[in-house]
Amino acid sequence: VFGLISAMGGPGGGHGGTVETSGHVVDFTGIRVNTSAPAGATGLWLVDPIDLTIDGAAAATINSNLASSNVMLQTTATTASGPGSQTSGLGDIYVNAPISWSTANTLTLSAYNSINIVSSITASGNGGLILTTSNHVGGANAAGALNFYGGNVQLLGNSAALTINGTSYTLIRTVAQLVAVNGNLSGNYALAKSLDLGGTTYTDGVIAGAAAGAGFTGTFNGLGNTISNLTINSTGSSVVGLFGTVGNGSTNNSAGTVANLGLIGGSVTGSAPGATVGALAGTNTGTIINAYATTAVTGGAGAMVGGLVGYNWGAISNAHAGGTVIDTMTGTWVGGLVGYNDGYTGGGGTGTITNAYATGMVSGGGGTGGIGTGSGAGSDTGGLVGINQGTITNAYATGAVSAGAGSYFGGLVGENNFSGGVGTVSYGYWDSTTSGISAVGHGAGTAMTTAALQNGSLPSGFGSAWSAMSGRYPILGPAVLTINFLSQTATYGTAYSLQQTSAAYTETLNGVALTGGSFINLTGLSLIAAGTGSVSGTTASTNAGSYTISGTGASASGFIISYGTTPATLTVNPLAVTLTGTQAYNGSTSIAAGSLTVSNRVGSDTVGLSGSASVASANVSAGAQTLNLAGLSLSNSNYTLT
Repeated sequence: VFGLISAMGGPGGGHGGTVETSGHVVDFTGIRVNTSAPAGATGLWLVDPIDLTIDGAAAATINSNLASSNVMLQTTATTASGPGSQTSGLGDIYVNAPISWSTANTLTLSAYNSINIVSSITASGNGGLILTTSNHVGGANAAGALNFYGGNVQLLGNSAALTINGTSYTLIRTVAQLVAVNGNLSGNYALAKSLDLGGTTYTDGVIAGAAAGAGFTGTFNGLGNTISNLTINSTGSSVVGLFGTVGNGSTNNSAGTVANLGLIGGSVTGSAPGATVGALAGTNTGTIINAYATTAVTGGAGAMVGGLVGYNWGAISNAHAGGTVIDTMTGTWVGGLVGYNDGYTGGGGTGTITNAYATGMVSGGGGTGGIGTGSGAGSDTGGLVGINQGTITNAYATGAVSAGAGSYFGGLVGENNFSGGVGTVSYGYWDSTTSGISAVGHGAGTAMTTAALQNGSLPSGFGSAWSAMSGRYPILGPAVLTINFLSQTATYGTAYSLQQTSAAYTETLNGVALTGGSFINLTGLSLIAAGTGSVSGTTASTNAGSYTISGTGASASGFIISYGTTPATLTVNPLAVTLTGTQAYNGSTSIAAGSLTVSNRVGSDTVGLSGSASVASANVSAGAQTLNLAGLSLSNSNYTLT
């Protein structure tokens, strides 16, 4: 589909219409749709191929059309992929390149299965975003999900709006709005931009702390954004973390969900005796999914301390932690991800940890035995979990683990199951090289060397939620290769072809920059610059100016291709003209524009010259002189004076 499609409202009244482009595969690169209405409501552009991947060229088209129309992208039940590909698919939408707009128009993504946000969606104005998974168009399906694979959503305008699966969300853009969640702990919230909490030290859980008197039982969707530099130093709170308590705090798997959120840096300290202390949550009896923290966490006497969650009696999945976790006092439960994972036999409810890992250093307390076992006067310290009475499935830990002599500590779990707990670990591993621990002790799991964990194959039991790459530990989610285009330059009047080789871009693999020989070979990549008159570069008549570079068609076996959010431009520089002329001696150093001839023009271009130049000397004896061009100007912006 190419060209302009218009369904505009009239100048005196009426709403914009609906434009629908459908097909087994829809290639809408370069299409322009206008459903604006000067005196009415903006209309809708609906694109509904079977399975949709938004690459750089497609994103550029969507961005352009959001300036004048609402845009809806929809997938259906039929299983074939597009645009440009007919391989089998599930009816997913992949946002693999940045989508952005500044108008109040609405972008709707409606997927038969899942929406996978690999790049970014940004509404810098008061735009709306509607996200629907498992839309049941063409059949019934309940398996869809909203997944963030390194991408994020930002809704920056004060009147921007978000709806996910029919539920409207209150948007959080400031620290004050974050704290105000305490006013309604059962609401639906979304983090509309990343926040920096640096400069403030909190003394309780920021949300649903001990002072709130209740846990968070609503939904908090981070939209792939982050909160950085959280600092808590609490001496009196019993629940310490960004969220003091997720869930009601007293019922296994109670309402309360935190999803798609990362915590970067900062420190969380809870020194009250018996406190639950974690970067994201002190206590979780609800659901935490797709969350991570690199925050340092420290506890006090009798505390349950974890890099992500202190005490878990809910569900944690697709989560990881990388901060140091320390509580060297006797009688503590300390873990790289969770301090205490609870569970009971006989229907009492079980805390679950599924698809998780921890990489931070863990240092626990001393004493003899664990807590409640051995002499009952020790501590439990583990690379992932201090004590496990619940279930752990598909997890690993790599951090160094240390604790007092005689206490229970392990590379993955410090102590597994006591006093009526479930205590099940399935497909759990720890790095015996980096942890300094080779024996399972009173814990659970299987020791593997660094080389074995980084050999490019997944450990036994790890499924499709994971990806493996040689030389790296397994990662959660797909392997995302992000292409970051580099800016290029050309000169007016000379046709230029965009560089298409690896010299034209950089690569990052799940956030890690690739260099030299580690570059991954791409096939099918085509760089384009919209508006130049030539898809792959410029023509001799392309005007001087800046043109956005985008890409399409790239693929690499085993990787999802994402296009970076940093803009790259093709800058066409003006062509320098040549000025020559003569002037009879008149005693003046000023040279009128009419005395000069303009050359080095392209074809029949008209280049007007006005003003005056000057020379250093008015005397004939000075001979040929260099012109001072400060007083001259050209009428054609494709040319410059140098």
